[in-house]
Amino acid sequence: MSNQPIRWVINTGGQDHRWLGNGYFREQGAELIAHSSAVPDMRARAGDQFQALQNLLGPRFEGTHPVYPEQLLTAADTGLELGGVRVELRIEEVGTRLATSWCGCPSGTWCSPGTLSTPNGCWRCCP
Repeated sequence: MSNQPIRWVINTGGQDHRWLGNGYFREQGAELIAHSSAVPDMRARAGDQFQALQNLLGPRFEGTHPVYPEQLLTAADTGLELGGVRVELRIEEVGTRLATSWCGCPSGTWCSPGTLSTPNGCWRCCP
């Protein structure tokens, strides 16, 4: 990957693996970004997610707190300029939740949620 600091974290939904690292990344100075519909989903799921992970991880989960993104996107399709690279986000409805994002990288490929990105694109499709 890179030894450069992470400057942006895009939360792609309300599932625990998509946002529970926010506290760590915010402490490192990253800007947290999500679609506005993801935050109510995060808040609604947080109690159950935290209880399950506390039971599973025990003391290793201590110090983890819900930290919500501060930059909220409202359009279903949004383009962001991040460090000179244009990233496209496409929001789709999943069941009753409008909170799953797809990231478009510079190669024109759309990556599924959870994909790690580099300055040149997503590591899965544009290494």
